[in-house]
Amino acid sequence: MRRFIVYLSIAYVAYLIVRGMTSGPTSTNEEQRALNLLKSKHLEVAIVWPEAKHGNDSLQEYVKAFQVQLDLLQSAHNTRCIEAPEDRQANLHCDMKPIRLQPVYEEDNSSKQASISQAQTIVQNPNLIAVAGYVHSSSAIPAAVVYENEGVVLLSSGATDARLTQYDFEYIFRHISSELTHANDIASYIYQQGYVDVYVVNERDTNLYENDFTNYFVEAAVHKGLNVADPILYEYENQDHLNTIAILKRQTNKVSSKAEQLALSTARSELFTDLIELRKLFPESTSDIGNKKTDIISLLVETDSNTETYRQYFTGLSDKRLLAFLERDFTYKASEKQLKITQEKYRRQFRLLDEDELHQKQQDLHNQLEESLADSDNVLLHYVQESKNSSKLEAVLNETLKQHFDALRISQKRLDKVFAEQAGIIFLAASKDNAKTLMRLAREVDMHEPFIGGSAFLNLQADCNDSTCIDDIAPYYALSVDGLPSLATESCHAPSDIKHHHVNKREHRTQQEIAEAQYQLFACRFYKDNNKTQGFWATQGYFAASIIWAAALESRGTTPEKIASRLNYASDELDEKYGLTFTPNPITPGNSDLFISPLKFTLVPNTTGNSK
Repeated sequence: MRRFIVYLSIAYVAYLIVRGMTSGPTSTNEEQRALNLLKSKHLEVAIVWPEAKHGNDSLQEYVKAFQVQLDLLQSAHNTRCIEAPEDRQANLHCDMKPIRLQPVYEEDNSSKQASISQAQTIVQNPNLIAVAGYVHSSSAIPAAVVYENEGVVLLSSGATDARLTQYDFEYIFRHISSELTHANDIASYIYQQGYVDVYVVNERDTNLYENDFTNYFVEAAVHKGLNVADPILYEYENQDHLNTIAILKRQTNKVSSKAEQLALSTARSELFTDLIELRKLFPESTSDIGNKKTDIISLLVETDSNTETYRQYFTGLSDKRLLAFLERDFTYKASEKQLKITQEKYRRQFRLLDEDELHQKQQDLHNQLEESLADSDNVLLHYVQESKNSSKLEAVLNETLKQHFDALRISQKRLDKVFAEQAGIIFLAASKDNAKTLMRLAREVDMHEPFIGGSAFLNLQADCNDSTCIDDIAPYYALSVDGLPSLATESCHAPSDIKHHHVNKREHRTQQEIAEAQYQLFACRFYKDNNKTQGFWATQGYFAASIIWAAALESRGTTPEKIASRLNYASDELDEKYGLTFTPNPITPGNSDLFISPLKFTLVPNTTGNSK
């Protein structure tokens, strides 16, 4: 928290310094830039990006891809304006000025002042509408203050610090998930896959990426109910990872209790069955429960010793009062308190069973759950379909059922993993080289838990294009691009109707089809120009160019203010919680050929590796 306050204070002081160095308030800068752009014959975009290191040009794919996509978009735009003069929608966009790419600025992250000075140099260009790029948050955040003050759009493609988009800025955007979003996504993925135990290895570095990333993840994982072991910390410069592996080995040797998980799954199964039966008793009309009254009374009194007395009491109640008791029962059965009580009941039973008896109970419950979940799926589908015009109460009941159904499905996965002794997973926040070393050492000491992590795993995935691929030491999980098929091939045949998004044929194609055709056209061109398929950073370059172009086109404006307004509107549509960060949900502004097709990471298992 202290470091965050210091970081925020520095950024704010930098903001005040920059404002003091300008000739007037922000509005003056915006107005002056707008006047310059009106006189200009073209618009310009700058890219701030690091140099390729160690002979690996994967980062430089970003710049190449940005230029390829920008050329394709402008060519398609010009073709449409020429070929479809009758298309009024196209004509509204045809007066848009061409966008040019400036020579690339090498990202300077040597200090905050260096980043500020570089940004001040960049914004001197009067034709500048946007800046794309930035891999390092340590340079992106100070520079963002300059761009905001000068009224220039910043679209970050690589800076993951959540604070970049948490300030009240109007011109600052990102299209890469923040480390906060990464951490929440990874925790959700681990939970959804049925893992129970999480072991955390954290590399402490100077820019705090791994530290913040780990802290966000641990918080999210604990919130999900995962068992998180004490994090294992090591220094970035440490070349001897044997001690780290020794501690990790001791942690993973502690196997989750089979009786504990069996008790939890059994309790969830029992309560979910009760909830289904209770839900069936709620009538469609609360004013008339009809022939369900007898069944409701029977269910309400079945657990009481003085059955007849309670039966007479409930029989004398009005339908409304009777339904109130039924709702109370449903709420209690769905509560966390009742789950713990029921789990404790089964825990006392199962802890006395031997290994064989536990396995038999597990197999019986597994079969029962498969049948129960299949039947319940149909019941839930019925209620979802019928709930379009349902009352508020029915909507709450249906949502509660769905939540318990999802929890039961995950509970089944966790039960199977615990009994297969595969319930553990290792969260690794480390640099690429250290991650590779740690994973190799783990396999050498017969640790078979899968690894999962952030940017290091993304870079490891990119390494599979050369001899350093670690497919032979996994399994591991990597962050990958969501929703983009592998469209680049050596032959690079584009779809036969690829020109449909150049002319007035939009009504024949969905936005997703347009996006895939557009991406395939880009992938083919990129392959032909570079003799390689597009990697992650190339895809980021594609999206950066597409987002800036689409926002400029859709805003029908030539100023950063209008472009930022369009991006802010798009972000508001998505109801973003963590700043102006785009998500996989497509945005379809108007009838444009392009739509802002955002990017987010999804977790994809690498299943080609062989564990050693």
